[in-house]
Amino acid sequence: MKPTIPSNLKLPRPTVKRSSLVMISLWGASIIVILITYPLAKKIPQLHTELNATRADLAKIKETSAQVRQLSGQLNELTLKEQALTRAIPDSGNAPVIFEQIQKVATDSAVSLNSLNYTGETGQNKITSTSTEGSVGLGIVVSGTFERLTKFLETIENASPILTPENLNLATSEGGEVSMSIPLTADFLIVPPLSGDKLIQIDLSLLNSPQTDAATQNALGRQEYKFNVDTKSGIGKRDPFVR
Repeated sequence: MKPTIPSNLKLPRPTVKRSSLVMISLWGASIIVILITYPLAKKIPQLHTELNATRADLAKIKETSAQVRQLSGQLNELTLKEQALTRAIPDSGNAPVIFEQIQKVATDSAVSLNSLNYTGETGQNKITSTSTEGSVGLGIVVSGTFERLTKFLETIENASPILTPENLNLATSEGGEVSMSIPLTADFLIVPPLSGDKLIQIDLSLLNSPQTDAATQNALGRQEYKFNVDTKSGIGKRDPFVR
């Protein structure tokens, strides 16, 4: 005999737990995320390599920038030292004391000094990077008796300026006076004051050393001129150029 089920009896419906739905949703979302990010994940090694290359380029740029700043500083320092040397070289606006000494010799010799000009624009008054000597050109015109001019020439020849006899230009005038044009070259040295004849050696090739830079700068600040020969008239005895 078969069992009978009461008509008013309701069987429970099959149910799915909520936790299972959450798990299924999470798994689905994970799969979607993986599908989306997988192509990007494949590029990670390439992106890492590119990042390292960019960092290397940035390091090179920083190194180059530092070198440029260093070279710029050295260039500025060289420019300042070049300007210092250029200002130190005598020019037409920086007449040497030798002018006054020549005037004194002319007075002592009783000749008339008609003209005394600076002719240093000939290019002789140059100082190279390792040289501490140069020369300036002077042009004078004097007049007087032959005997007095002879005395004047002897004094000048024995003094600092070096006479160039082959370029003398003589002209006679009334009364027995002689007018004479004389080109002179006055050699000079750069010397430290009150230190005898010891020269300051300025070597621009050593400026990369801070110690050398400081020493050179100090030397430039102490420099003055004197004429490079012994004299009998007093010309050139540690006579600096007026600066």
